[in-house]
Amino acid sequence: SCSHACAAAAEFGKYGLPKEEVMDALSGKRVALSARLGFYSRRLSADCSPADLEVQLRLIHVLFTAAIKPDAARLETGKRLMKDSLRTSGNDPMTYFDQAVDKLTFNAGNNPLLRAASVQDVDTFDADLALRVYTEAFSDPSEWRFVFSGNLEPAHAKRLFEKYLASIPVTPRPPPPMLFPRGGGQKEELPPLGFKFKVPKAS
Repeated sequence: SCSHACAAAAEFGKYGLPKEEVMDALSGKRVALSARLGFYSRRLSADCSPADLEVQLRLIHVLFTAAIKPDAARLETGKRLMKDSLRTSGNDPMTYFDQAVDKLTFNAGNNPLLRAASVQDVDTFDADLALRVYTEAFSDPSEWRFVFSGNLEPAHAKRLFEKYLASIPVTPRPPPPMLFPRGGGQKEELPPLGFKFKVPKAS
């Protein structure tokens, strides 16, 4: 369920609204925003025209503050489409080849984050858990570093950054433990290193 958190948020509306309504609202605007969750990182990728910078920043603000709720009808439709996709890919020899390589390279058969999804997994998909993982990943802007580049007027851009980014509320929470996935789904807490790396001095 957690590995499909971004897909679930996109299907239910990652901005807290049905994706069809968001598409209609953005008609005529050149903005794009994608959110991704990896095994070790989170990432936002955005692209917009200079004239639509404020719209882009609004989307980022809403992404961090929206409450996403699962919709039963949309969930069933999504499950049906996912099952059809898995059955189709199961007939592709490259699917078996890729799965064999992942199993040998990453021990994917024993790692729930890397194991290939099955039709049976779709039946047990927990939408609430997936959305909770997504919301927690994109809720605290203090954990992020935002980098903007392009045709920006510094003073104007700074005002927009303060209006839409600095106003995102921060909810303090304790840092999660460092966990290392092991075979069989077991977890082990990693001890900190007993030394520090030396940073070379600039010459």
